[in-house]
Amino acid sequence: MGTLRVAGERRYIYGTTRREAAAKLQELQREAAMGSLNAPSRITVEQYLQDWLGMVTPRLRPSTVAQYEILSRVHIVPALGSLKLTALRPLHLQQLYAGILAKGRSPRRAEQAHRVLHKALGDAVRLRLLPHNPAQDVDPPNGKAQERDIWTPGEVRAFIGASASFGSLYDGLWLFLLGSGCRIGEALGLRWADVDWTAKTVLIERAVVHVKNVPITGPPKTQSGRRRITLPDFAMDALRHQRRAQEGSVGDSIFRSSVGRVPQPTDLRRRFHEGCARASLPRMRIHDLRKAHATMIVAAGVDVKTVQRRLGHASLAMTLGLYAKTVQSGDGLAAQAMNSLALDQKATEDTTPPQ
Repeated sequence: MGTLRVAGERRYIYGTTRREAAAKLQELQREAAMGSLNAPSRITVEQYLQDWLGMVTPRLRPSTVAQYEILSRVHIVPALGSLKLTALRPLHLQQLYAGILAKGRSPRRAEQAHRVLHKALGDAVRLRLLPHNPAQDVDPPNGKAQERDIWTPGEVRAFIGASASFGSLYDGLWLFLLGSGCRIGEALGLRWADVDWTAKTVLIERAVVHVKNVPITGPPKTQSGRRRITLPDFAMDALRHQRRAQEGSVGDSIFRSSVGRVPQPTDLRRRFHEGCARASLPRMRIHDLRKAHATMIVAAGVDVKTVQRRLGHASLAMTLGLYAKTVQSGDGLAAQAMNSLALDQKATEDTTPPQ
């Protein structure tokens, strides 16, 4: 056990070994030296969240930090910010989530607020600012996203046909997303050096995220996101069109705006919806092109492990969870195949002459 006095109050550090206790004490001393720890009995939820965001920023993606900051500023601090951190109870959290829903926000937004608080308060326990994480005693809001309809194979063919004329600025981007299954940020991070024209592959090793409308380039979302993808012919045609369109221009990015910059999300959404209307198709999200890609390759019989690697999922469970509906459809096809096999066998037996 170790002790440290911060702002007139004594903190106790525990560890299963002397080395572990010493490491925890050093960490607490470092936080205290930075001025990021106040007396637990005086610090408010707002003060703690400000300090906490500063502590976790170096180890999180910029887009994640921006999301945490928005959730804290818009939802958590207005409702709970003036409370003393040590006075925070599960009831306060439950009231926060109910208030978010009462304002007409989605259950997913309430669940996101819960996740931020769960992480932040968990760190408060680790730093001995709280004896227990009150978020552990609250049932998280059910933020399960509503299942969206994905285009049928016929609708996908119609979209490919409408986009293959390249009549709009981002038609090549839509075709690439549909043919590769990439995330939009991964596509925006592509450079010409990533394309192998002979093997018909692209190397995914960076992604663009927008933080407060500022594009930031970094590694893919997960470690397994760095991968090489083989493209179908229509996606390769889209890349060839992009190369011809950029002849004589400066820059190595494949997909750019009309002024040669990284496209803004709002402009991409508007242009994509225009593309849906041009093909007389129901609107989807841009991200649903990735889901449509996965649906088609699973239905075509591609094994789930290959689907996982192609999409860059961190785990096989994630792939199965997202595309369980398609896998179930494939299971029905498997049963049909077995029926056909049995019928073929019976037909053979019926036509075999008796011995």
